[in-house]
Amino acid sequence: MAIREYGGGKEMNRRIFLLLLGILVFLSGACRPAGVSQLIFGLASSPERLVPITLRNPETSPISMQIFEGLFDLTEEGEVVPRLIERWETKDYQTWTFHVRKGVYFHSSPIFQNETREVTADDIIYSLTRFSSPEAFPSFLLTDSITGAREYNQGKAKYVAGLKLIDTYTLVVELLRPQRFFLNCLSTAWICVFPKELDRKEFSDRVGLSIAVGTGPYALESRTENEVVLKKNERYWDRNNIPKIDKIFFRVIRSDQVRFANLQKGNINMMILPNSLFQAAFNRDGTLKESLRDKYKIKGVPSFNSHFIGINNKLVPDVNLRRAMFWGTNRDEMIKTILFGYADETGGTIPPGMNGYSPPFGNVFDLEKAKVFLRKSNYKGEPLKFLVHEIGNSEQIGQIFQAQMSKIGINVVLEKLDYNSLINRMIKGEAPLFSMFVEYVFSSPEPVLINLFSTSKIPVPNFFQFSNKSVDKMLEELYDMKDEREAVRYSAEIESKVMDDVPAIFLYRQKYVILYSNNMEGLELSGNNHYFLEKLRFIN
Repeated sequence: MAIREYGGGKEMNRRIFLLLLGILVFLSGACRPAGVSQLIFGLASSPERLVPITLRNPETSPISMQIFEGLFDLTEEGEVVPRLIERWETKDYQTWTFHVRKGVYFHSSPIFQNETREVTADDIIYSLTRFSSPEAFPSFLLTDSITGAREYNQGKAKYVAGLKLIDTYTLVVELLRPQRFFLNCLSTAWICVFPKELDRKEFSDRVGLSIAVGTGPYALESRTENEVVLKKNERYWDRNNIPKIDKIFFRVIRSDQVRFANLQKGNINMMILPNSLFQAAFNRDGTLKESLRDKYKIKGVPSFNSHFIGINNKLVPDVNLRRAMFWGTNRDEMIKTILFGYADETGGTIPPGMNGYSPPFGNVFDLEKAKVFLRKSNYKGEPLKFLVHEIGNSEQIGQIFQAQMSKIGINVVLEKLDYNSLINRMIKGEAPLFSMFVEYVFSSPEPVLINLFSTSKIPVPNFFQFSNKSVDKMLEELYDMKDEREAVRYSAEIESKVMDDVPAIFLYRQKYVILYSNNMEGLELSGNNHYFLEKLRFIN
C-alpha cells in the first residue's frame, strides 16, 4: 500500500506508519486463538520487577498474587485460611509448629534441574529468612516477631535463630514473645514462598523479568515493557480452583481515558476504575451510567485501607487545635464529592470488619464542638502547612480540607510535593500536616495499632510522632491476651483512647472499583487486595 506524501512530508508518513503499526500490534494481541480463553486486564502503570522480597507497589498485586502464594491467606469475608501450610499447632502462641502441604510444586522453570520440584519446609525457612533481610520491603512484619530475625536483618547473625527445620514437611517458628495474632501477620501474599534456585547467579539478570517462579494458579509466560502474560498452571495443587481462564494479559495503558476507551471498544475486559473517571462512569448516586450498564459490571472492594490527614504531634503539639480540626472535618462531603459514595467514613485507623472489629465511633463531624476546642486552643491564626502529593485523591482532599478549616477559622496552606519527597519529609519529622493512605498487610487490629501508635515505632511507621505512656502500656497488654474476641474488643478501647489525642484525622476506607465485562462472573477479592482470578470465568 502506498502512502501519498502530503504537507508533513516524510516525517508525517513515518508517524502515520508507526500509528498504523501500533494499532495492528494492539489489535493482534486482542484476538483470541481458537479454543483458548483469555482475559485482558488494563493496567495504569508498568509492574515492578517480579522479585518477591522487593515488591511494594499495590499496582503489581493483581499480577504477583497470581504467581506467588503465602503460608496463609484471607477469604473475601476476611477469614484466615491455610494455603501452603496445611495445619499447625501452638500451646503458648510463642512456639508454632507448621506442617507444609504435600504435593505442591513450583512452576516449571529452567532454574530447576528437572523442570520443577515439590515445596518443602526448607523452602518456607528460606523464604522467611529472605523476607527478614534488609533488602526485603516487608521485613518489619517478621523482625519484630521471630526470634533472631532482627539480628539477621542487622547483619549480626548468619541465619534466623527462630526458624527450625524438623523434617521435610515440618518446621518450627519461635517468636520473641507470645503473639496470638501471628497468623494474621502471615495472611498476606506479601510474605510468599519461592525457591532458593532463584538466587543462582546465572539467572540473576532474568529473575523478575523473564523468570518468576511461585506456586500460584498462574505462571509467568512472557513479559515486555507494556505487557505481562500469565498462563494457567495445569498442575495447580488446589484442584477445586484450577483456573477457568487459560491466559491473562496484563496490558499497560497509562492514560486513564485511553484505557477506559479500550474497555468500551472490547480491547480489554477489565480495569480498576481510577477516581479521575468516576464522573464519566457514574451517576451522582454511584450507579453506572446507562451507556455502560448493559455491557459492564462493577465490583466495589472494601479492602483494608485507610486515607487520612496525618499530624506531626511534635510540630502541632496543641491537642485542642488537633481536636478542632478532627471535629471540623466533613468526611461525608469528601466521600460524595471525590468518590461518588465509594468509601466508608471512619473516625479511626482500623477499617470496619477487620477480624470482626467494630469501630468505637459514631458521628465524627460537629462544627460547634470544633469551635469549642478551637477556643480552648492557643491557636492565633498562624498558617498550618499541609503537604499533599500527586497520587490518588490527595490534592482534592487538601482543597476540601482547606475550605472546611477556613469555616472554623483555621488557616491551612497547601504545599504539593511528589509522593516520595513527601514520604521523606514525614520520616524526617518535617511535615506538620500530610495527606497519606495505607494498605494494611495485617488482617487483625492489634498489629495495626501496635505499629502505628507505639512510641518505639517512631519515626516509622509511627509517622505521627505520637507518644502516650498509658497507650504504650495498653498496647503491650495486647500481646498477652489469649482470647481473640477480648483482644479485638480491647483494641477498640485502645483506639478510642488514641483518637482522643488526635494523632491524625482518619477520613475513610475507600472501596476500589473494578469495571469489567458483563459476560464474566466469579470475581472475588479479599480484604488484603488479593484478586482470585482463578475463580473468574466467561459465561457466554
